[in-house]
Amino acid sequence: AFGALVGPLVDGVHNQELLVYEVAPVSLQLLPDAVVQTSLLIPFLLGIAYALLGGVLPLVSAWGTGGADRRAAPSLPLLGQAGSGPTAALAVASTIAIIKLSAILHAATAVPDQAQVLVLLVYAVAQWALLDGTLSSLLLAAVAAVGGPICEIPL
Repeated sequence: AFGALVGPLVDGVHNQELLVYEVAPVSLQLLPDAVVQTSLLIPFLLGIAYALLGGVLPLVSAWGTGGADRRAAPSLPLLGQAGSGPTAALAVASTIAIIKLSAILHAATAVPDQAQVLVLLVYAVAQWALLDGTLSSLLLAAVAAVGGPICEIPL
């Protein structure tokens, strides 16, 4: 339920500057200077992504590792076990920060594309190390990093 409500809002932040949907677009004026733009298809696509990332792929990962939750290093996640509520809120907030940083770097024409990718990669790896730190989540993030943009092409 959390993802169904927050996911389209985070997507709307993403679309403020980086993307415009042509299929079933929706715009919401949340604040005087903040317009959230998304598509009516996004909740459906996010539902599929959440089912895969949160249900199917972890089962496959557990099967592949013999059920062991293998951390990339013994000290990960760096924040320890903060609980699912604070961790989810921090994950959403840090994801929005990555999206905004991406928009800022994209607008800064003097920053080469390779440098933009490197900065965003460092931030994303730091987010992973702070919040989770498992090898399976790193693999899932890599799949999402490729699959997510591919899913948006028809929109």
